[in-house]
Formats: sequence, C-alpha cells, structure tokens
Amino acid sequence: MLMRGILAKDRSDKPDPGFSAAASSAGYQRFGEQWGDLVRAEFERGKFTDVQLQDMVEWWPHSRPTWDWVAGFGDDAQKRFWERRRAWGIQATDSDFDYAIGNYLSAQRPEFVIDALSQRAGEISTTDLFELLESLEKRVSQNPEILNDSALGYKMKFIFRALQSRDDAPLAVVAGWEYRYLLLLRETWSTCCCGKRGRRPIQTPH
Repeated sequence: MLMRGILAKDRSDKPDPGFSAAASSAGYQRFGEQWGDLVRAEFERGKFTDVQLQDMVEWWPHSRPTWDWVAGFGDDAQKRFWERRRAWGIQATDSDFDYAIGNYLSAQRPEFVIDALSQRAGEISTTDLFELLESLEKRVSQNPEILNDSALGYKMKFIFRALQSRDDAPLAVVAGWEYRYLLLLRETWSTCCCGKRGRRPIQTPH
C-alpha cells in the first residue's frame, strides 16, 4: 500500500520528492531490509528513475547500511548520493566516519562537511582536514554564494583548532592556510549607510 502511494504520487502531474522521501523513510523504519529489497525490485522493474531512487533514500539513516545499499546500484548512484545528501545526522565513528568524509571530498562537497561536522573536526584525519581546506577554496572560486553562510567563519575555526593540536600538521602549513582564509575567519563587519550593522562580502584571499 505504501509503495503504491509513492508510485502514484511520482506518476502524478505534481510529483513531490519530499513525500517520497518521508514515505520511504517510514517504510524503512518499519520494515528495514525488506523495504530496501522492495525499493530495489521496483527500481529494477523501471518504476523509478535514478533521481527518484535518490529521493527514496534521502531520509534513510545516514549510516553504513544505507551507504552500502546505495553503492550496490553502481558508481553513478553512489556519486549522486554523496553530491546531494547533506552531512547532518551521520551515524558513524572511526573508519565509517572516515569513509563518509572521504566520499564527501570525492564528491567535491566540502561545505557539507563544514556545515554539519565542524564540531567533530577532531575526528577527521589531518590529511582530510587539509584536503577539506583545499577543496573548499576551489568550491568558493566556482560558487562564491557558499560564502553567504553567515556561520561559515565560526565553523571554520573548529577546523583550524583541530589542526593546531596535531603533531603531524606543520605550524607553517597551518598558518599559511589561516592566512588564505583570514578574511573569513575575522568576520569583518561594517556599518551600512542606513545605520544598520551588516556583514561585508567576504572573499577568500589568494
């Protein structure tokens, strides 16, 4: 019954990805692996597009069983998952946490990691933290709107604090990255002509 409702909504004139995500999440919580098997069977019968498949898993637990399930559909599905799925709610530690961070970096979505996981920076390897900084710099050059996140500077401080405590993070290298992100970390403010306090547009130094 639940699956029929999702399929009917997807075929309607007004498909609703949010409905599919919520309904599929309820199905997963109630039926577990059986629901996953049903979704896979319907997809293989051509009832879902690749994008709709992503909608179906959008609200499943953000943990290894979901990641492995998605990986079973091939590289394209896996890439799509990590490009779209926000990093909030990751249920992982140790090697599984490393796996999630690595996939977000491979998908070139460092802003997802910083947005949701900056306070877990102490669990991210030094290599990945440096890659995170480099990847974010590239992403900002491609999409400056990322800097519209007013909390980004605050979240970045957790990244640098983690690096400052690492024996395998040379001080000169960390200082160099801090300089490149200096304007963001300082969160410069100015007074608008209307007298209201506002934030200046920030650009990453090069």
